[in-house]
Amino acid sequence: MPRDRNIPQIAPENQPLVEAIARMVNEEVDRRVGADATFETRQRVRMEVMADGMWCAEHQDLVRLTEDAPTINIEGRPFRRLSQLSSKEYLGLWGTHRIAEPLYRDASVRAGPTIKPLDLRVGVIAGSLLPDAARVLGYLMAEGTSRQAVRTLSTMGMRPPSRAYIEDRVHRFASELIQHRDALHAVAREAEATHELPVAAVCAGLDRFSVRMSEPLPEGEDRPPRERRKPYKRTPPPPRELNWRMAWVGSVTLYDADGDALRTIRVSADAATPRKRIVDRVVAEVAAILERHPGIPVVCAQDGAKDLRALPDRLRALCAANSPFYPCVDFYHATSYLDAVVQACEPEGDPHNMRVWYRQRLLHGKRASYSIVAGLQRRLAALDKRKDKEAYDATKRALTYLKPRRKLMRYAHLRELHLPIGSGATESTCALMQARVKQPGMSWETEGLRGTLCLRELVLADRWELAWPAFSANYLGRVEAA
Repeated sequence: MPRDRNIPQIAPENQPLVEAIARMVNEEVDRRVGADATFETRQRVRMEVMADGMWCAEHQDLVRLTEDAPTINIEGRPFRRLSQLSSKEYLGLWGTHRIAEPLYRDASVRAGPTIKPLDLRVGVIAGSLLPDAARVLGYLMAEGTSRQAVRTLSTMGMRPPSRAYIEDRVHRFASELIQHRDALHAVAREAEATHELPVAAVCAGLDRFSVRMSEPLPEGEDRPPRERRKPYKRTPPPPRELNWRMAWVGSVTLYDADGDALRTIRVSADAATPRKRIVDRVVAEVAAILERHPGIPVVCAQDGAKDLRALPDRLRALCAANSPFYPCVDFYHATSYLDAVVQACEPEGDPHNMRVWYRQRLLHGKRASYSIVAGLQRRLAALDKRKDKEAYDATKRALTYLKPRRKLMRYAHLRELHLPIGSGATESTCALMQARVKQPGMSWETEGLRGTLCLRELVLADRWELAWPAFSANYLGRVEAA
């Protein structure tokens, strides 16, 4: 048995068939380019042969699944065949299929909508995407743009649809995906429970990041007219403006007994989504973890901004007396204010190494936050607001942020318990979401942003493949000959 797990393990009963297919493929490669062609050339041609075969097999399957009976039952309801045939294009990873099939109409409805039974039997998504193509394209669109998706699939020897077509169809089914998002995450959580991790603690956090949105201009505002050299024949789109809006992200990270991160679940929402909605989703993830691991400590490490306080309040109520709860101001946000004090108040170059001193004090002192705040208060009292304005302002800002949050800066205690003190997982979630939606020149409409963030969070949480069967099942229908 090969040691390398990447070497395919062909079942003995399938070996003769696989070898016969390989011989036929190589014979076709020899016919096209000859046995003397370079290995890479033969590989490319071999991919073309396999792509032709995959398309042909896919086409035969689609033709086999078409219907021609005078009457059929769809989900138990009778439908009758119409006289005319209807051709429709179905797009897969290996090319486009044009399939002719009669249309059917509900026998109990006069002049009702028509359907194609093949769509229900195959589970066609967004009107014309075959389900495996929709799954792959959804994954690729979560990682990059439609142009990148086309390049990736073409380089791998597949025959994807056009960039504009991918953009339209993926955004269409992503909008439908949002309606099932909570149920899909629940399905994924059940699947994850079968291969449980050694979870000893969980840490959650919220944050926000800016996204450029394309929005209609308010009433009464118009863009300045553009000079045109040729007459404009098409109707111009309504005037719009670009505004930066703050989108939401949340993270839930699982830790082992040594304080090492095991995995991170990431969620997101656009600026128009109420804060309560994103908080509910983060709390639901934590609640599911506590159900499988009752009694483990829960940490809420995030920035101390006021609009983020709803999460620790909800987590405190969730834990109640069942699990220890530790709200925590992100260590790096806290020290950034102290760094500003050092830069403004200490001599150039920080000769007394106060920047490190503050960190060591917070990491090892049980009540370090109280003593540091007291020191800042003494420093502020000794400063002249007019003569030392920069130092005074930096110290004032640090006090304004740190003083009301002293109880949330128990870093030494959390470290003793091997619990996290930083919001790195949440910050990285911001960065990962921005990497997709803030590429050069991008601007979004609300529906498109929501769908893309939904795709992105399922992929980043390693739940895309787990959730897809439950989503694609919504497009399948039971079609039987009457």
